[in-house]
Amino acid sequence: MNLKFTPIIILFFFIVSFQTKAQNDHKYLFLLKDKNNNGFDISKPEQFLSQRAIERRKKQKIAITPQDLPVTKAYTEAIKSQGAKIWYTSKWINGVVAQCDSLTMQKIKKLAFVKGIEGDKFLESPYDSCRFYPEIPDTDEISDYQIIRNGNAINYGDSKNQLEMLGIDQLHKQGFRGEGMMIGVLDDGFRNAQKVPYLKTVFDEKRIVSTFNFTRNQKGVYNDGGHGTNVLSIIAADLEGELYGGAYKSSYVLMVTEDEHQEALLEEANMLIALEYADSTGVDVLNASLGYVDFDDETVYSYEQRDGNTTLAARAADWAAAKGMVFVVSAGNSGSGDHISTPADADSVLTVGSVMSNREYHEMTSIGPRTDGVIKPDVMAKGSSTTIGYTNGEVGNGNGTSFAAPLVTSFVATFWQANPEKTAFEIIQSIRKSGNYSTSPSPLMGFGIPNLAIAKKYLLNPEDFMVTGTESKPLKFEISPNPFTNKSLPKITLKEKNNLFSAWVLDLQGKVVWQAINLKSSEILPLEHLKIGEYILKIANGKATATHKLVKAD
Repeated sequence: MNLKFTPIIILFFFIVSFQTKAQNDHKYLFLLKDKNNNGFDISKPEQFLSQRAIERRKKQKIAITPQDLPVTKAYTEAIKSQGAKIWYTSKWINGVVAQCDSLTMQKIKKLAFVKGIEGDKFLESPYDSCRFYPEIPDTDEISDYQIIRNGNAINYGDSKNQLEMLGIDQLHKQGFRGEGMMIGVLDDGFRNAQKVPYLKTVFDEKRIVSTFNFTRNQKGVYNDGGHGTNVLSIIAADLEGELYGGAYKSSYVLMVTEDEHQEALLEEANMLIALEYADSTGVDVLNASLGYVDFDDETVYSYEQRDGNTTLAARAADWAAAKGMVFVVSAGNSGSGDHISTPADADSVLTVGSVMSNREYHEMTSIGPRTDGVIKPDVMAKGSSTTIGYTNGEVGNGNGTSFAAPLVTSFVATFWQANPEKTAFEIIQSIRKSGNYSTSPSPLMGFGIPNLAIAKKYLLNPEDFMVTGTESKPLKFEISPNPFTNKSLPKITLKEKNNLFSAWVLDLQGKVVWQAINLKSSEILPLEHLKIGEYILKIANGKATATHKLVKAD
């Protein structure tokens, strides 16, 4: 009788052994020293970039550089020969994402061409249970819906308010609906996107250019998370009387970079590879309604490292912008409990916060400033009761900066379509300068809600928006008394009269404990709620910022 169970025992032993080995394996991003002898030449970019990507560079006078060259294949093969599984290569950081055990990792680190490991640690969550999940079908079966049209006028349904707030409806009236623009969306998955009625036209017209799932290394993106479907609906939906996306005639590249099962550096590596993929494909505008604050490994990044230049995601975002793409990122939904996430902290991205229908700050939005004092978020859009499409095909509402960002992405795509001769940088600057808080940006509202008419004026005459004679001067002000008490609160007086300003107070851990916008040139700060101790006061008036130590006494 025991013989009958032998195959089962052997199979069980094999499974346990396999799982044990898998649990001992980790993914690492190995950094390489050079790209010697890789067989590619920057004078022949057609070898490694699409024609559309090359044209985007030419149009904006962006040079092809060695950073654009692929990783040297011989190096990849050498890493593989050590027993590692190759997942991806990154030309921008010149690295290889490979999976192996710790002993193999040490051997690879000693190879002559290896510079080190990104972060000096593996990429996944430290919790084994987060790293193993069932496979899903790699399919994209499309359902057949009948969509009924009623004339030429657009009936936006409940999505009207969110589009009108940015002037996207006016761009539509002028004939700019995203035609000829390519938008890349990075998210957790696009479950049922090929089946829902509000995206039927996109699939009928074959405007999904490409898809890739970077968490699974496969093309299928329609069976993972559904957040990406919600986001895509705000950009691409076309459902009469219910929901219209802001750039519903664009073409799209769908990329899964977010891993639902873990919060780890691996997701940033996925983002890096996806951004390279988008660049090579020829994407014009990128949307990432995701970001990172806390990882399963709490030691990965401190708040101070969210300075726009340190995290892998922020560096990748800046590289993407340097290639001539506009990258739109959600600020995060931590409210005043934490600051903007990464890559929302990146220098070159458009970071988007959330407002309500009345155009006021939505309390979910993660606040700025960046750790070095730079104003973030950049701009705002409706992220409260935003009309979105659900994965079951119905249309409803959603909250968060995740749903504000794709509205700005839509605005960028259609506005750039209307001004094709402008560069990505010029488009970003015009949108920032058009905000209703552009003269007094704040850590809550950034530069405010973009305005189509003002953005147009900026593109025509940017010099009219330049502040003259004050750019290099520090913001002069007085604050008294300091130290202060509840009976004698501090008063800020700006030397420059008749100028609104924003102010915020941080504790010594960097947490914002009070903030206000649109303050007059002389204001008493209501800081009764603060405990006795030292604080940091920051103020900004749209021309300059200043920082000052603030002390509350007994």
